[in-house]
Amino acid sequence: MKKKMYLLLDTEFCGGSTPLVYDMGMIVIDKKGKVHAKYSFIINEIFYGLPEKFHTHYYREKLPIYLEDLALKKRTLVSFWTARRVFVELLKKWEISAVIGFNIIADVKALNNTAEVLGNGSKLYFFPPNTEFYCLWNMSRQIYTNRYTFVKFCQDNNLFTNNGNPSLSAENIYRYLTHNPNFKENHTGLEDCMIEKEIFCHIMRQKKKIKKGFKRE
Repeated sequence: MKKKMYLLLDTEFCGGSTPLVYDMGMIVIDKKGKVHAKYSFIINEIFYGLPEKFHTHYYREKLPIYLEDLALKKRTLVSFWTARRVFVELLKKWEISAVIGFNIIADVKALNNTAEVLGNGSKLYFFPPNTEFYCLWNMSRQIYTNRYTFVKFCQDNNLFTNNGNPSLSAENIYRYLTHNPNFKENHTGLEDCMIEKEIFCHIMRQKKKIKKGFKRE
């Protein structure tokens, strides 16, 4: 039987209710977590083309990190359409079974919105028709919500939502899996992909029947 391959995607975006992607991380993995390809793209049209989007304190703090990483060639500056072309080529080359994201609906919205804005208002889609998506947050919710050891880990380390429930963020699940309550998520595309990969592989090892995602028709 041919090995199933997955593309795990994480985006960072600005723009509030009209999100625009400036950082896009991608890794191609199998269900055991072996990384077969990885990319860290900075989107030129947003990162350099719309500097006013980075005036908040949050983005100003991240900006020097990105500039240093670009100078050191840890990330690659590309056009949005180059990023999309590489993404589509990866789907075909590796015969990707599903595109995975921790909050994949947000990634889909941000990438489609960026395509529309950069396409001068044309109704464009980043993802090809019939793309299969796995929502890693939804998968995590089904595995960890009632798991005693996870709930206790959250209780011991005060990891709760505003509603008082154990927090199912990628950061907190990774803290649980690595027994490291002090871990801090980077909130950069490729680096977040690498921690989400560990969550995905742990879930797949549980061999439980769960709802994974949806398809773009």
